[in-house]
Amino acid sequence: MVAMAVLVREGIVPFQFWYPALYSSAPLPVALLATVPQVGSYTAVRLLVGHADGVASELVTLAHLAPVTALYGAALALVQRDLRRLIGYLAFSQSALVLAGLAGVLPMELAGGLALWIASGLSLTGIGIVAAALEGRAGPLRLDLPQGRFWDAPALAGFFLLFALAGLGLPGTLSFVADDLIVAGSLADHLHSGILVILATVFAGIAVIRGWFGIFGGPTTVDAPRHGILPRERIGCVILLATIVGCGIVPGPLVKTLEQASAALLKHRHDSFSESSTSSSGADHP
Repeated sequence: MVAMAVLVREGIVPFQFWYPALYSSAPLPVALLATVPQVGSYTAVRLLVGHADGVASELVTLAHLAPVTALYGAALALVQRDLRRLIGYLAFSQSALVLAGLAGVLPMELAGGLALWIASGLSLTGIGIVAAALEGRAGPLRLDLPQGRFWDAPALAGFFLLFALAGLGLPGTLSFVADDLIVAGSLADHLHSGILVILATVFAGIAVIRGWFGIFGGPTTVDAPRHGILPRERIGCVILLATIVGCGIVPGPLVKTLEQASAALLKHRHDSFSESSTSSSGADHP
């Protein structure tokens, strides 16, 4: 039941449809607050990784479903015609990648999942700030026709692209370190899962580039009014981006801490399973 709750809360196939619906209908800040903290991932860490006896089958199920969901969400993000739905599909694809790392059996996978948890949360928050700022200026934004918003808001265009790539493994960012740990662990543990993670990242990268050109590309009116980025928007974006880049350039302290936490969780899970097996053997053979 805990594993089922995690599947629903994280939008894992076949429970993924509430993510894009939430981003399409709810205010954007509400959607971000409901999904970015990834309560399902926290539940998985607290109750599935190391804190429940006989959890191996549940973790195996999550490990197989999460990469499939990540690829599915990234593929659907490719064909979205609305900015909000694009963010929604990217959000549940990223949540699935986090869960794929947390469901791994190697310390590097678990550490990568924890690092991606942080990186995806920061990048999605940054994308949400930019999207909310753009909607405040121009209303709902479509992606099927070029909007030509680069001249209108060049600073927001730059932040959108940087945040989008920073959540998908851009070198020099925290997600680059996280993706490297997850992919390396997945390829060593389950080859097909590693391939699915790589494909999901590729599709998501194509989707965000397509979204960027849909919003900011296209013809512009030279004498159109320009809406400069507001100070509060600039401060929030700079702080988030500096955190992502800083942790990516100097990842050692954070990765070391996450690896220690991962090793402790996996050791606790192994000890719990061993104690359960010993108790069962003792009960069978008094």
